[in-house]
Amino acid sequence: MTPAPLRCPTCRAPFRAALCGRCGADLAPLIAIATAAHARRERARLALAAGDAAEAQRLVLEARQLHDTGRGRALEAIAAVALGQRDESLRLLRMS
Repeated sequence: MTPAPLRCPTCRAPFRAALCGRCGADLAPLIAIATAAHARRERARLALAAGDAAEAQRLVLEARQLHDTGRGRALEAIAAVALGQRDESLRLLRMS
């Protein structure tokens, strides 16, 4: 599952810098949000590895509110399985 590149909301060009190379839009706030979501997904992975599925699910839900990704939904599905939430896990996997 390859993540889709982040795109400038003004001109839809893929970006990796704080200023859009095509239109010059300031993308720093979007990068900050994506980075915060990534940090929460990483903390969720660590919580799962430590056996704390409830904390992992809480963190991945926070991450998805910031930046919803297929990998985030897959991680949430893993946490749901660990919590015995089979139907929720299947729903999330269908969305990924």
